[in-house]
Order: sequence, then structure tokens, then C-alpha cells
Amino acid sequence: MKVKPINYFLKSFEEIGLIGKHFNVYDNEGDIVFKNCYINENGYVCYGEDGRELWAITMELLTGLYYYEIISNKKKLRDLTEEEWNKWKNEDCVYCDSCDDCPFRNVPCTKSSSEKSWFNNKELYSDKFLNQEIEAEE
Repeated sequence: MKVKPINYFLKSFEEIGLIGKHFNVYDNEGDIVFKNCYINENGYVCYGEDGRELWAITMELLTGLYYYEIISNKKKLRDLTEEEWNKWKNEDCVYCDSCDDCPFRNVPCTKSSSEKSWFNNKELYSDKFLNQEIEAEE
């Protein structure tokens, strides 16, 4: 029986919540070292359009010599895609227990498959509503 080796880099980044996130890397003096980084499938910090792996930065993040700050993915309601809305509704909604502070508290808060969903009737809603922002994964 073959045993698949554990990728400890990937496992470590999963534990701190960086998988699927974009982040900036800072040195211990607070100066930005790299912008808009992400973790690739091998568990290395990458940046740029070509996905250049930064092995040294990966080690420095994991050892605490450098630190990170996750980049916010806020989007206006008017700019959400159908996929982003459905994902937010199903997985990312932080108002599940109490809708009092939810931006969707006064509208049909349903997936886009429903004809009555606010998403399918954006023209009925005000700019004030549509200009609100939520954290949306891309």
C-alpha cells in the first residue's frame, strides 16, 4: 500500500486560513515585501501573473520572520455575479443566526434560482441598497 506524503507547507497554510486567499507579505518592520500573494497547490507562496513560487518567503512566513495581511474581497451587491451570490448565500453568510444587521434583511434572501430573489430583480432596488458591500470570494 502506497502512502501519500503529507505536504506540511500546505497543511500549515490550511490551518492558518490562507488557502484560497490573497494577501500581502510584510517584514518585521512593517514594510511590504510582496503584494497580492497566494498559496499554490504545492503549498508555496506565489505572486504575479506567472505564479512565481517564493520558497524563501514561504519559510519566513511559516517561521514568523514575515507576516501577512489578507486582502479584503469586498464587492458591491450590484457587482456580484450569480456564482458569487449563491456561494455567499450558501457558505459565507455570517448573519445566519440573526438577520438584524444583514444587508438582505428586507429583501427576498434566496438563491438566484428563485424568480423572487433580489438578485434577479436588481432594477427594483435603490442605489443605497446595491452599493452595500459584502466579502465575496472570487
